[in-house]
Amino acid sequence: MENWFIEIMNTTDALILFARQPQLGKVKTRLAAEIGDAKALELYKRFLMDKETLFSRLVCEKMINYTPDTKAAAAYFYMQFDRNIAMWPQADADLGERMRNAFLHGFHQGFERLLLVGSDSPQLSVGIVEQAFELLDKNDVVLGPSNDDGYYLVGFKKAAFTPTALQQIEWSTVRVLTQPLEALERSGRVVAFLTELTDCDTLDD
Repeated sequence: MENWFIEIMNTTDALILFARQPQLGKVKTRLAAEIGDAKALELYKRFLMDKETLFSRLVCEKMINYTPDTKAAAAYFYMQFDRNIAMWPQADADLGERMRNAFLHGFHQGFERLLLVGSDSPQLSVGIVEQAFELLDKNDVVLGPSNDDGYYLVGFKKAAFTPTALQQIEWSTVRVLTQPLEALERSGRVVAFLTELTDCDTLDD
């Protein structure tokens, strides 16, 4: 697979977007069960447009960690977003391991503070991202809780990165947020919290 990762600017802060190539029947599957695959696909495309706008208004470095690992997916994100944005495919692993790898990749590039976000929270704003970086000034970790007992943002200082907080998580359960918090507490990390936002997974959301 060709690596679309490109040289990035010399800065200490970066935001990584976890995203999937929009494909019919492959995105927002829980929501698609209620509104149909076509409408779910269109909504997901609009979520990505939201993130494109967010990227354009942020002064930190931006990166995209995408899936699947195909030329079509790489081409989509390369054309949809600013082509100067660094991007690379997600590893073939569970969600926690993919997140761990994204942080390791970002820290290896020399960043000191990294935030990782998904594409399902259209309420995510420039102000919230900026607040997350500010909270990392005096804290080791920042978490943005979502309404579904998970989180829409997680951020670490390089020196405080704790891979165990992303491993062996019972995804899609009420333990998605509490399990990382337990691991962070055992590691003695100081955690700060952002405001709760809505992850759009169902029609009610």
